[in-house]
Formats: sequence, structure tokens, C-alpha cells
Amino acid sequence: MARCGLFLPGLRPVTLAFPFPLHESCEIVTNLLGGWIAARMGLRVTLVAGLALQVTALGLPRAAVNPEKLRSVVGLNEAGGE
Repeated sequence: MARCGLFLPGLRPVTLAFPFPLHESCEIVTNLLGGWIAARMGLRVTLVAGLALQVTALGLPRAAVNPEKLRSVVGLNEAGGE
């Protein structure tokens, strides 16, 4: 069985630790951007947009497996879509 990812033998601790500061840096930028958008557009709009983005992101892997489902995931169906 082939091993992949972080389970390869011989990885140094620095190699394993590198993604964590990168993740935290991206989180800081995301929080600043989200706070700025919420201050300009309102908290309710920001929360609804974030929820819609999460629901769409959860549906995209399924759409990638079956591309015909993509139209329904993003809300473009035959009845009211483009």
C-alpha cells in the first residue's frame, strides 16, 4: 500500500509545521476582510452571504463528480434559471 501526505517517513518537523502559520495568516486576512465587509454592508448580509457560500461549497464536490448536478447546486434550474 502506498503512503502519501504527512505519513511519509523522513519528514522533518519544519516540513510538518509549515502549513499551520500559513493557515493562521490566511485566517487573519479572512477575518479582517469579513469585518470590513460587515461594517460596510451590515452583519445580516455578511452572515447570509457566508452561509450561502458554505452551502454552495459543500455541494460543489458532488457537482464535480456529476457535472449535470452543477446547475442545481448553483441554483440554475430549468424553471427559473438562465
